[in-house]
Amino acid sequence: MSHYLKYLRVEFDEQISAYEVPQFRGALITKVGKENVMFHNHLDDKQYQYAYPLIQYKTVFQRPTLVCLQKGIDEMHHFFSQPEWTLQLHDKALQMKIAKLDMQEYTMNVWDKWFHYHIHNWLALDETSYHAYKQHDDEVSRIRTLESKLCGNIISFAKGIQWQLPEKDIRPLECRITSPIIPQILKVKGVSLMAFSLDFKTNAFLPPHIGLGKSSGRGYGVVRSL
Repeated sequence: MSHYLKYLRVEFDEQISAYEVPQFRGALITKVGKENVMFHNHLDDKQYQYAYPLIQYKTVFQRPTLVCLQKGIDEMHHFFSQPEWTLQLHDKALQMKIAKLDMQEYTMNVWDKWFHYHIHNWLALDETSYHAYKQHDDEVSRIRTLESKLCGNIISFAKGIQWQLPEKDIRPLECRITSPIIPQILKVKGVSLMAFSLDFKTNAFLPPHIGLGKSSGRGYGVVRSL
């Protein structure tokens, strides 16, 4: 079924490295106040709201960037209504002037054609699926495992934006990896995790720079069109 998605991407006229995205996120949360849950998805110090993030933090060409979807766009008034937008990242102050603002409404659907994408630093595997992935000796089985995970991540994204995918017998969601798999190990919140950067194709349209997979709101699993 078709679904309309409100999309906002805000790129700020500063430069940060990818490893500074958590600091950028923390500084912005401090600015708007922790009571605004959609900026961080934590209900309190111990409880986490397991939902697809509608406000996402990342870098685009080294610019600190926010990608906001649906209700996440409405929540941005908590930042934009501040008397000044400066964010403090440890030893440097970011002035946060807007360099680029992209607001769109996309038609979400599963189509009868392929869309080609690249996903960067995708955290596809949890502890259970990591062990299952490592047990596969052949590359084909590992690719099939990741393709299944990719479809699952797209389904999670669809649920997060209230997009009801078509029934499988009408038009099934499909994902195919189209480049070699070269995993790397990244430290994420102090834990070593396997990350993948690869090309894929799917019959679902995906908006630019959304995140898929674990920590998708923190700059991991960023999707861009090829």
